[in-house]
Amino acid sequence: MHSSDLLDSPRKLKILMISFACSPRRGGEHLLGWEWARGMADRGHDVLVLTRAKYIPESEGKAVPGLRLIPVPDKNFIFLRSWGEPGRQIFYHIWNRRAEKFAKTLKESFQPDIVHQCTFHTARRPCLPALWGDVPVIWGPVAGFESVPLALVPTMGWSGAVELVRMAATWVQIHNPIIRRCLKEASHVVVSNKDTLRVLHKRVPRDYELLPANAVVPQCAPPYELPTTDLAIVAVGLLVPMRPFSLLLKAVAGMQPEQRDRISLTFIGQGPMLPRLQRLAIRLGLKRKVRFLGQISREETLAEMQRAHLLAFLSLRDSGSSSVAEAMTLGLPVLSFNLAGPGAMLSTGGGLIVEARRPAQVLADIRETLARVLEQPSLLAEASQQGRRAAADLFDWDSRLERMEGIYRSAINSHQSSVKRNVSTASVYMSLKHSLAAASCAESCALIEMYFGRAVLW
Repeated sequence: MHSSDLLDSPRKLKILMISFACSPRRGGEHLLGWEWARGMADRGHDVLVLTRAKYIPESEGKAVPGLRLIPVPDKNFIFLRSWGEPGRQIFYHIWNRRAEKFAKTLKESFQPDIVHQCTFHTARRPCLPALWGDVPVIWGPVAGFESVPLALVPTMGWSGAVELVRMAATWVQIHNPIIRRCLKEASHVVVSNKDTLRVLHKRVPRDYELLPANAVVPQCAPPYELPTTDLAIVAVGLLVPMRPFSLLLKAVAGMQPEQRDRISLTFIGQGPMLPRLQRLAIRLGLKRKVRFLGQISREETLAEMQRAHLLAFLSLRDSGSSSVAEAMTLGLPVLSFNLAGPGAMLSTGGGLIVEARRPAQVLADIRETLARVLEQPSLLAEASQQGRRAAADLFDWDSRLERMEGIYRSAINSHQSSVKRNVSTASVYMSLKHSLAAASCAESCALIEMYFGRAVLW
């Protein structure tokens, strides 16, 4: 088949993916990596995925024709992950370099039509295959250049100092010549939220594709039930400093007693903030109103979400959220800040949005929002319907895969056209070189004018 037909043709593609996180048995970035690979294989393409060795056993029993997972060994530097955040960052850097070397080796035998680095889900680590130049490369969806509002950094405790260092590192990374070159050279860069898009477009102007990172498999969910007496709130995800659930506990504790007694809170997930939140709940007199379930299975998590009336996802800079996407699909309204990925995901409906300017303002607005919901439960029904409609547009895997496949074919077509132009230019150059070698001065001027126009001579 002629290469010019690639854009409109449904022919099978050979796709080489680099996916640091890729597992059907985990949520978040791991599930995203798996679904990109599985989805493309389901669409009839030949997909080869480079991922961490530890994730490959988790795909057993989930075999898909056309999908192969190749481990990138990391045993000799896995110890770095025990060195805290600096060690983890070094680990990611080494793994990224090693994956690129593996990909370059496999390229010779696999001969991919396209290379897609889909996770890491960040532009803070370079997409090194973009520098190869001999194969089209897709980078993304990526994020990573969101930032915490300065006035809310103190809510993170000692981790606020780390966040300030991260802000400085972000400035350095967006000026990193390797990252900037990868952004320029990649065939397409797909960005998952508008905060990162603004930063990238300002620093490295080019065309970017905007596509939310999160997507979910449709669930057969029962109709949303309004609260009759108590309001059940669930929070799902890692309990980390950039998610200040302490503000939620303090807001509930500061409500009128008759309102506070009608609210229950359930936290699902592990993380460094878990012990602090448990102690805070006791200190605020909320021990009987709050449950901490720790890490539970995906099925149990979905069951808890279906029993709840409201998901609380208070994040200062998450680039996206699988919990928010799942909640919108289930018709579960979401209490969220108007920041980064979750704020963008809920911009068309499905959420009770709180502005995040100052701690005192956040506390007051959460209290007011919860009090309003207790008085008018119909607000939740409206948000539930809006969330389902928005989720159908934003998070449907079939439409996302179709769009990404279109990006693949566009990149391949552009790359083939570029190769043809380069070959044509080289042919013209060689023809001119041979002609000039046998020509006089006057004849040489005439030849140059014929090939390139009169302006070249003057």
